Amino acid sequence: MDLRLPSSIFVRVSSSPDSAIFRVSLVNTLPENISGEEPSLEELDLSATDIPVGTEVNLTFNYDPYEPNLLYAGGAEVTGYKLRRGDWDNPNASFTITAETIAPVPSVSNPEGSIGSTLSFLVELGNEYKYYGGAIFQSNVVGLDIGTAQLSDPWSSTYNFSLNGLAGTECSCSGNFTQVGA
Repeated sequence: MDLRLPSSIFVRVSSSPDSAIFRVSLVNTLPENISGEEPSLEELDLSATDIPVGTEVNLTFNYDPYEPNLLYAGGAEVTGYKLRRGDWDNPNASFTITAETIAPVPSVSNPEGSIGSTLSFLVELGNEYKYYGGAIFQSNVVGLDIGTAQLSDPWSSTYNFSLNGLAGTECSCSGNFTQVGA
């Protein structure tokens, strides 16, 4: 991972054992000091750091052997994406995501809407059932409240994800289908 962040910002990457889905979050705490499986709301809030709302961040990740199949951005507005595939003479495969931090709307994990700036996403590397072709879903809820589809048929040709919003609170969702039909 290639990062150039201010000293007050850290990256937390977590995954379940035997999973190809990784949660990537910018946090205001050293990752080794985060006690739970996921960062807390306080740890995700970047508003008191050098990355206020609206700050553009570039993150580059190396991957092997599976390329990004699907990206879920919650608490981020994706403004750019670049995939570099490896080959026999240059095995260095990577992807770069450019995203702006946002102030997320209230949601299940953030009921008061107290976070002033955040950036996090899930990335799925490969998938034995579905090929999403690098599709990107994004929403303006905190990253803890966006995730993989629930109760979905793995052989269905639909693109889907889950969102834990609050009743009566508007949120926005969008999708970028980079390789539809590929």
